Formats: sequence, C-alpha cells, structure tokens
Amino acid sequence: MPNDTIAIGPDLVRALDEVLGQDPSGAIPVVVVAAFLDQLAKGYGLSESESLEDDRLPDISMPAFAAEALAGLLGDVEDREKLADRVYAALVATAPVPATRKALNKSKPLSEVSVRLVGQIYWNLKGTDSRPKLPRRPREMRVGGKTVSIDLPAAKAGEDFATMLAADRSRAELPDKVTGYRFRQQGALLAVLMAKHIVESAGVVRAGFDGVEFSRLEGAKGSARALVGVASSAPTVLPSASLDTATHNPLGKESAISSRERAEYLIDNLEEDLRQSIERLLLGQLPTEAVLGPDHGKVLARQEGSDVTGGRSLASFLLPQEAYDVLLRHIADLPTELAELLEENFVDFEMFLPTRNRIMKGRPLQPGDLEQASEFVGGFLSGLTPRAAAAAERLAERPDWQPRRRAGSDLPDSVLHNLPAPDFDETGLLGRESQIQEVVRLLKSPRERIITLIGEGGVGKTALAVEVAYRLVDDPESPFDYVLWTTLKDEALTARGIQSLSNSVRDLVSAAGDLGHFLDPEFEGDASDLAALFGAARALIVVDNMETTLGDDVVAFADSLPEATILFTSRRGVGSLERRVPVGPLESHSAAQLFRTFAEHRGSDLAGMSDTKLDETLRLLRYSPLAIRWCVLSVLDGRPLADVLHHQDDLLKYCVGNVVGGLSPDSKTILSILRALDRPVSVQELAVVSDIDIDAFSEATKLLVQASLVVRSHVADDIERERLALSSTARAFLPPAEESELLTRTLQRERLLLEDHERDQQKIAETGRYFDPNVVFQRTPHDGPVAHLLRKALREAKAGDMNAADTSVARARALDPTYFEVDRVDAFLASMRREEARATTLYRSAREYSDTDEQRYWVDYFYAAHLARTVRDITGAIDLAEQTHAYFNRYDTGLPLGNYYAWMGRFTEGYTLIESAVEQAPTVKTKRIATTALVDCLRLWAADELKAGSAAASLRRALDGVATGLKLHLADSTDEQLVHAIVRAATTALEAAGQCAPDEGTEKQLADAVQRLTEDEGLRGSAAQRSLEYQIIGLPDDLRERIAPGVASDLDRPTPKARLRGTVHNAGETYGFIAHPDFPNNVFFQAGWLTGTTRMKDLKVGTIVEFTPSKNEKGQDQALHVVAKLGLHGDGDPTRD
Repeated sequence: MPNDTIAIGPDLVRALDEVLGQDPSGAIPVVVVAAFLDQLAKGYGLSESESLEDDRLPDISMPAFAAEALAGLLGDVEDREKLADRVYAALVATAPVPATRKALNKSKPLSEVSVRLVGQIYWNLKGTDSRPKLPRRPREMRVGGKTVSIDLPAAKAGEDFATMLAADRSRAELPDKVTGYRFRQQGALLAVLMAKHIVESAGVVRAGFDGVEFSRLEGAKGSARALVGVASSAPTVLPSASLDTATHNPLGKESAISSRERAEYLIDNLEEDLRQSIERLLLGQLPTEAVLGPDHGKVLARQEGSDVTGGRSLASFLLPQEAYDVLLRHIADLPTELAELLEENFVDFEMFLPTRNRIMKGRPLQPGDLEQASEFVGGFLSGLTPRAAAAAERLAERPDWQPRRRAGSDLPDSVLHNLPAPDFDETGLLGRESQIQEVVRLLKSPRERIITLIGEGGVGKTALAVEVAYRLVDDPESPFDYVLWTTLKDEALTARGIQSLSNSVRDLVSAAGDLGHFLDPEFEGDASDLAALFGAARALIVVDNMETTLGDDVVAFADSLPEATILFTSRRGVGSLERRVPVGPLESHSAAQLFRTFAEHRGSDLAGMSDTKLDETLRLLRYSPLAIRWCVLSVLDGRPLADVLHHQDDLLKYCVGNVVGGLSPDSKTILSILRALDRPVSVQELAVVSDIDIDAFSEATKLLVQASLVVRSHVADDIERERLALSSTARAFLPPAEESELLTRTLQRERLLLEDHERDQQKIAETGRYFDPNVVFQRTPHDGPVAHLLRKALREAKAGDMNAADTSVARARALDPTYFEVDRVDAFLASMRREEARATTLYRSAREYSDTDEQRYWVDYFYAAHLARTVRDITGAIDLAEQTHAYFNRYDTGLPLGNYYAWMGRFTEGYTLIESAVEQAPTVKTKRIATTALVDCLRLWAADELKAGSAAASLRRALDGVATGLKLHLADSTDEQLVHAIVRAATTALEAAGQCAPDEGTEKQLADAVQRLTEDEGLRGSAAQRSLEYQIIGLPDDLRERIAPGVASDLDRPTPKARLRGTVHNAGETYGFIAHPDFPNNVFFQAGWLTGTTRMKDLKVGTIVEFTPSKNEKGQDQALHVVAKLGLHGDGDPTRD
C-alpha cells in the first residue's frame, strides 16, 4: 500500500468528535469516507497523491490507499453514477433520524438550506466539464423500503447551484446568512453523518483500512487538525494541498498578509474590481434597475445618504455580497473567463464573508483570518482583476509597507460606535469564546444594567470588552443604538518599562464629557446631560480601567443614565450594584497558542520553543496574555529569556502595584500573612492567625478577592469549605516575608493553632477524661481554627478573665455560627456565671446544630451538669446523663450520673455507678476524683439515714465513707477535695454518734478516724482540720472525751480573729453563697463547713452568718466555720457585730 495520508481540517475534526463521541481512530472507515465527502463539497483535492482516473472531475484527487479502501467499501468508485446514487441515498437517509436532528439542533427533517449546503457533494459527483447543474429530484424517495420526504426544490432549466443560491437570498422565508462558519460546520457535520450511514449500510468493513491510523495535530494557529494514513508514514507535518498552492496564494509565503492594513488594501482592491466589472460590463449595457434588481432601492438610498457622491458610480455603493450576486444573476452576459472565475470561487466567497467583515469593519480578528484573506484573494488574481493583481504585486515588493485605508472603502455601521481598534489582530482573542457569549447574553438582558469584568492586570479584560462590544455592534438582535467607549487608563506597559499616557479622562465626570463629545462636538455636560443626549436611544457604555472611582460615584453615574447599560473593566470591582464576571488567566493550551502565534508574527525564534520549555515558561508567566506578549517583546528587545522570566518587576508593578498601594492597612496585613504562610489557608485559619477584628477581616478579605489579589478555592465535595491564597501575580509581586514582629506573631499563632488539637488529644490521654471541660470536640481539621478560639476562651475563663473569653467566643461565632461547639462553650461559660436561662438556651441550640449522635451526647454531658449544678433540675440532668452513659459507657459518663442519682436520694444506683467508676478510673487523678465522689455519696446516704432517724446506720455509712477516703489519702494520693469530703463524712459520723449510743467497736473506729485526721501533718493548721475541730466541740463532753481525748484542751487556743459577718445569698441542700462587701462575686461554702449546731435547713436567703474567709488551692474564695446568727436578720448591717 502506498505510503500517503489525508489531511483533515478543524471543521471536520470537530464534526467527527461530535458525531462519533469517541476517539475517531476507532472508526477509521467513517473518517476516510467523511474526508472524501467533505472534500467533494469543497471541490478540490485532499492531498498530494494519485488522482482517480476520471476526467470529469479533474480537481478531485485522493491518496491511493483511500481510493482502494473506498473501492472495497462502496464498490466501483470509478462508476460515478453509482457512487452519486449512494451518496444521495445517504444524504436522504440521514434526514429522518432523531439522532441526526439532535446533532443538527433540528426538530424536523433536514431543511432546504441544510440539504443545499451538503448537496454540493452530490452536484460535484454529477458534474461534467460544463458548469454543474442542480439535479431534479422528487420530494419523496424510497430508502430502505420506506418513503422519506426531503425538502429539495426542483431546478429551473439551465439554472446552476450558484445562481440558485444567489437568487434565493432575496426570498423572505430563507435565512439571510447560510454561509461562513455555519456553512462549513454544518456541511462537515452532515458529511460525517452521511459517512457513518454509508459505512454502516455497507455491512462489512473491507481489509483496505487495515494499518490506517488517525493522528491529531495542531495547525500553525493552534487549530485542531488531523492526519489519516498508513501507520508506516508517521508524518510530522501537514501535507500540502493537492492543488498548486501558488494558484490560491500567488503572493508567496514571504509576502503573505501580515497585518490588518495590508489585508484591507488587498480586499478593497478586489471588491473594486468586482464593482468595476459591473460598471463596465453591465451598467453600460443594460438599464440600471434591471442590473441591480432587488438591490436597486437600497443602493440608491445609500448614494443619497452619502457625504461623498461626486464622481462615484452607483456600483460603488454595492455591498460585496450584493456585487457578487449582481454578477451571478447576469452571468450569461459576462465574458466566459470571468463567469468561470466567479463560479469557481463562489463557495470560497460565501465562506470568506465573515472573515472579510472582521477585517474591513475593524472587528477583532480570529486566528487564521489574515492567512484566509491571502488565500481567498489569491484565487481571484488574474487579468480580470487588475486592481487586485496590482495591489498584490505592490505588497509583494514592499513587505513592510502598511497602506492607509481608502476613504469610503466600506459602509458605516448601523450601530453608532467609537470603539477602539483591537490590539490583538496578530493572534485573535484566544480562549475566551464561552465568556464572550456569556457577557453578550448578560448585556442583552434587560435585567442586567451594570456588569463588571473583574480580574488582575494583564489577564485580558480590555480585549474581552472590545470583542464583546464589537459583537454587539454587528449583532442584528442587538438592543443598542449606540455603543460608546471611554477609558481611564493612564499608563501602559512596554518592553522597556511602564509609560504614562496622556489621558484627560480621569473619573466618571470627565468620562461623561468624553462620551458626549463623540456624539456632539459641542457637548460639555455631565451624565444627566448625556442621558438627555441619548433621548429614546438605547446605549451601551463601556468604561475601561475603572480603578479609582468607586461606590457612591458609580451609583450616581448609573442613576443619571437610567436607560443605559454599563460595562466596566476593573481590577477590584466598582460597588454593590454590579454583576461581576471574573476574568482569569488563559487555559494552558490557549496560552501556548497565543505564545507561539504572537512570537511567529513578530518573527521571534521563541515560536519554535519545545513543549516542555514552553510549559515552564507559561507557568512563570502565570498564563497571562499581557505577560506573554511582554515576554516576547522583551526578548526581541534584546533581553535574554531567563532574565525576562526571573526579573518581571515592571510587569508585576503594572499588573498589581497600584492596587496593592491603595489597600487598607488590614488588607496589607492579610497579604503579608498569606505571603508568609505561602499556602492556601482556610478563611477561619486566616482570621485566627491575623487576629484582626472579624468585621474588619471580612471587609479586607472581600476587597482582596475583588481586586484579584487573592483567589478562592474550595475543598473537594464541600462548597462551604473555602480556602484563600495569593494570586500567582500577587505572590510574584510581593517579596518573601522578612524577619519582623508581624512574621514572628504570625508563625507563632500558626504553630499554636496547628498544635492545639494535638494538645487536646494529649490531655485526654494523660487525664483519661474524654469529657474534660477544657477540651473542644473537633469534627474535622476544618474545625481547627474555630476550635482553637473556643479552647482559648475556656483557658481565659479558667484564669478568671471572662471578658476575654467572651471576645474569643464572639470571634468563633462570627467565623462559624453553625459549629455546635460554639454554642456549647458559650453555654458552659454562661453556666459558670450562673446565667441559667441563657446557658439553657445555648445548650439547646448546640444540640440542634449537632449532626451525629456522638456530637449530641457530647453536648448532653455538659448540659446535664448545667441542669444539675446551676438549674438544680436533677431529674432533667439524670434523663440526659442516662442517655449519654448508654451511648458512651465510659468512666467519665458513669461518674456524674452516679452523683446525680446520689443527689436525688437514689443511693444504691449512685453508689454502684460511682464504685464502678473508681474501678475503671484510668489514672491516679481520675481515681481520686471518683473516690471523692464515692465518699460524698456515702456521706449523703448517711445524712439521709440520720434524717430518717436511723442514727446507728447513718454512723456506720458515714464511717465507711471516712474509711474509703482515708485509704486513698494515707496512700499519698490526695488533694483538698478528697480531704474535705473525708471531713464532711467524719462530721456526719460525729453528728450521728451524738444521736445514738455507738457500740464500743464503732466508737473506736470513729475515734481512730478522728485521731488520724487531727494528727495528720498534711492537715495540720488547714481549714479542713479546723472545720473538723469545730464539729468536735459540738459533741457531748463525755462522748468528746472518748472519741477525741485531748482535742478539747487544744481548742482553748484563741478563735481565729479573721471572722466576718455576711448574709446568705442563696443556699441549696449541700452548698450556698454568702454576700459580703469584700467579695463582689459572693463567697462559696459547703454544708460540711457549717459549725456547731448550724444546719443547711436553718439557712434562708438573708440569714446573717459568721465565717472565716479562706482560699482553696486554686485561689478561689471560700467561707469556713460558717455559723448562723439566728437571732439576727438581714435588715441591719451584717458586717457589724
């Protein structure tokens, strides 16, 4: 098999991808047939290869391998009648297929226009040496045993395809435009659909396709292309066309059109040749109205409305398409050579019109437009087009010449505008098509009045705005009568640095004057006067580079122009009324295409850079269009590429310098912190590390995002978890963090934050207390920053700084108000302050925000403690604690539940749970805590038995408590809480002993306990020991002598002098608080600290008491040796004896 290939263009590549929905290499027969059909529609060969032996189609040539493959698949390819019938049947068969209609976005069988577009395939196959004729076909055809309708009109006698299409443009029922991009795309799409039908209907794929491969390539301008050929060929470049390239581009490669001005010059001269042909050959021979036909009235109107009419013939006012149509309608009256030239180039002319309009009307160019202009005009160059031929010769002789545009070379736009010439003609606007369409849609919507293209400097906001504005100027459905442009730009970046621009427009006030001056040279008003100048006309106002005028000025400007739509470009946004459209860097493939194309047009060797090196270069340039152009121009200016890439000071200053300079102090601080951390950071973490007021922090970060200095990202699968990081440009602009107080504080806070959760886990491991009051439940690492603030609040509250604690909780709530631990910790602090109602409400809210049972029961543990200790709702506490213990079944859930049972008098249940907690206690400390609770449980049980009149049983129970506590105390595992519990139990035992006649053994056990407590060196002189001694004083003398011999004589020492008098603030069953002027927060006391005959039941709010002030091991105030002065009441001065 010969070693050759078929080249496939971008339209067919896209169509193959769309129809096949898979790698086309898996459907080689469809690819080959589609390429053949597509080429027949275009009318010339596919590649340099062996021609099929048929002199009726001398322009058609195919690679030998493709011809052989088609012969096996389709039959005798040299039998053109048979092949034509197969192709026509495929065209008809595709019409009623739902998938075809969906691919074509149709709701019914193929339209007349669609059939004609791809019908060129059939007409080429049926052609002869004379002009191709449109076939006559019925409107119905039998295909596969079914009758299929097809909307294909019959031809008039002698009428060819080109003539019929020209005539059809005057029909109202046909679309105005069936050419250009739509023509190519729909034709390619139908070619693939037909090829798929042909291959599938052939039944068996022949062996002629064996060894054929499909390879994707990228054209010179980045367009999608492909090659199909035998595997051994492995071509690395696109093959040239089968036709002699010089025939299509006589300008030659060295003189190809390199600028819009040269293209305008060449096209203008060709169009003048067409008009001159009408003038010489038709207008001088036939009546004017007969020549111009349906265009006569429009041309006369243009002539009458023109400012320049002298010496200009009526033909000069014909649009290019109208001129071509006039020539085709009178083709029989033209010289044969000219008629053939027009017919040969008809399809190319239709396809070229969109490109022509972009070039001649100053619209932004698309990739390949200049090359297409060169090829198109080259197809017309001959002695029949003398002006174009002379222009081509002149351009070839002077490759650097940029001709001026001839006055009147194109007609004015229907939409009045003052749009600037685009500065991206060399490359076209790459990678923005979807965004262009979106912005156009928004601007056409009556619901959107102010739209801002927002992005960092250099990403292409201005270019996007220019392209969008021109699209709306040319859009027949555009709602605007005026499209007006003004810019506030006052500097530009060049390869040699930043240059200032002379621009009188500095703000929106001067912008209004600039816009009005375009419509009326005498205009000197403001925005309101501009609105009056518009009258009933709709206007789109584009304000470029809106950086300094913000907020109220924008609102005032927009309010003054209520009927206008405004498009801003800005690096930071202009206010709250706008609809923001972010503009980011280019995608990598578009950036690569821009780099190579721009370098190629500028004659730079950078165009040939390897893909690997280009990827790294684009990364350093941050895929920014401005940075790419600046880089190429800087290298052309003589700077080494490495120097350009690593020293971008001017570029970065231009892109973000002014924006950074105008930031608030808080925003600059956040930028510095992000630069120091140098990683994406959650909003919560950044707020914690910055330590800035939350409201100020939110405003500062919002401004940074709006200014495109900071970019947002989200954790995968969680849109709520947002991270912030410096934009690549901002990071490059800001220097690395230097040693400073800010850096030191930042890194210290970061370290504390990262270590905080680890410290919590370490604390749990060391203490064995899962429910430690200072531990915060952290669901995921995302909770870390807010959990850190809550831990900080708990530490501050523990240190007595409640104001600081409240501030930390408020910061946590501002960052994540739905995190259940925020309400839980806030409730814990409120309960500490005895704010019962607020704490209860917060605990309930925390339960609502809990997502899992574990979280809910975690909250219930602390909620139960609040109900039991602050609200005194022991029943409610037990309900919550039972559920919590059932879920966790831990030492630290069983212990509080046991306490609650004991407080409710359910002593057996309480004792069992607390005793189990003692056995399960994971550490010495937790065992001491549980033992203390067990001693208290036995004491309460004993007190209850004493109250019930069972003094002997009470004495035994209290002594059990004393013995349990002393065992641990004497083992040197003790603390003040345990000692006080033992003393309280001993006090109850002494009280019970005073009400019964204990047997000798019990009395000895009590005496041993009292002796141990009074002689304990650790207790000597302590408040606990003094409290015990006061209880001994209250015993009958004989019992006191038996239980504590010698203790009474020790008590003749003076009573401590530091006795104070206060009133009971509140009192419960086991503890209370005393009000005294020296203690603003009141003084705590327990039942065990009562002295003499005073009992808790004797104390009411306002009862006057005496007490000895003391402090516990934590430094907290407490009252010892509390004695009620029952003869006194709180209506006098309680501090006086």
